[in-house]
Amino acid sequence: MMAGFREWLPIFSGDNIFYFMQKGHYFLHLSRDVTPDAFAARCAKRTAARAARGADPDLGVREGFTAIPLEYAYRDVLATLGHPLARAARPDFLTGRFVADAQETAEARLPAARGADRVLVYDGENCEFVELRPDGLRALEALRRAGSLAALAETIDSSRPNADRAREKLMAFAAELHRLGVLAPRGATVTQPV
Repeated sequence: MMAGFREWLPIFSGDNIFYFMQKGHYFLHLSRDVTPDAFAARCAKRTAARAARGADPDLGVREGFTAIPLEYAYRDVLATLGHPLARAARPDFLTGRFVADAQETAEARLPAARGADRVLVYDGENCEFVELRPDGLRALEALRRAGSLAALAETIDSSRPNADRAREKLMAFAAELHRLGVLAPRGATVTQPV
């Protein structure tokens, strides 16, 4: 069966770990009569819809998030783990590949993670991570307490210098969190403590 898939569906060919990790998802879609082209179009549509999300005044914090303090920048650690030397150090149980002495080589040649004060927000429902700075988490908690983006924006004192700039930064931050899935229109979720 896999030989047939490799021959007719290029997505199943090669030994790249991406293909092995994603094959289960493709099988599920193919079993529901979704062609590879239709699957790719559906993914592109979902990606475009997420990218178009903005700072809706009715946004609130989605339920089910957990915040975990980190001593390193999550993005930097992911970049290091994605380096070919780091990937070679992990045994690949799906393909059977193992590179001897890869751990020592990776430790010697890859830089150590730099310290950074970060917070990792984890969405257990969708298994996604969002990295924030501590002040970003404080803004997220203020949004949760306010109940909506509009309510939080109203707390910015217009008589203070730079109030418009503060409101713009809040809206930009909320739009980014909405694109990342941390925020949703209040009718779609019940807010809980972060």
